Amino acid sequence: MLEENLRLTFPDISWVSVRKEGISLIVNLEEMVKYNAGDKEAVKPRYICSSKDGEIVSMVTRSGVPRMRVGMAVEKGDILIDGVMEILDDSMMISESLPVGADGDIWAKVTEVYQKIYPLKEESRNYGRASWKIHLSAGNFSMILGKNPYKDSEEEKYDCLSEITAFWPGIQIQTEAFRPYVIVPSFRTVSDVKMRAEEELSDIIREFEEKGVQILENNVKILMYEDRVEAIGNFVLIEPVGEGCETLPEDIQNDEIGEADEYNRDND
Repeated sequence: MLEENLRLTFPDISWVSVRKEGISLIVNLEEMVKYNAGDKEAVKPRYICSSKDGEIVSMVTRSGVPRMRVGMAVEKGDILIDGVMEILDDSMMISESLPVGADGDIWAKVTEVYQKIYPLKEESRNYGRASWKIHLSAGNFSMILGKNPYKDSEEEKYDCLSEITAFWPGIQIQTEAFRPYVIVPSFRTVSDVKMRAEEELSDIIREFEEKGVQILENNVKILMYEDRVEAIGNFVLIEPVGEGCETLPEDIQNDEIGEADEYNRDND
């Protein structure tokens, strides 16, 4: 056939079609795209993967091949846009794989769990007078003033603050402060703790709004108990879930190993 003869004569042709219209012979062909090896560093394969579990509600692909579509459920790590484009010949076989990079915007409906516990009982430290230890060193000369009086005590609790000051090469002073303390319990009212929980919940909602995240549902409730206040529930959000990655996620690497090996051979 003429198509086969053309492909054998011109190996750079990836697709050819011949048809007759009246007394005319129409030949359509496509030349195989040659990939410049010198450009491989600038167009490394790149994938856009899902950063969260969710359901895709909007997807715009600017570069690459979309692997998912609107309405599909995705899990964290799933490839959303493939940065490797496959070139098919006229027999629909893969003739070449080109790394073109992936670029696009993907938004999904996700559920984000929210839980915070605010105990009514808190512990604070009541500090006593500090004891000091000073270590002066200058060349081979060394002198220590003071000590840690709580070093051998198993019951005494203390904090140690240390600071080193260098005046000249080889001359420095190290000061250590040992501050004993006792644990003092304190209790807050339920209304104060509830107010704090509401303020932090409002901060989270404001952060969503500043990031352009749409809140479909706010299912967080603030519950009050005898010893604590809990903010618990979830948000149903629409937010961007695409994140760029230069390598495939580990759980799907085996499925793509043939493609990766082919690309690596092209790089060698």
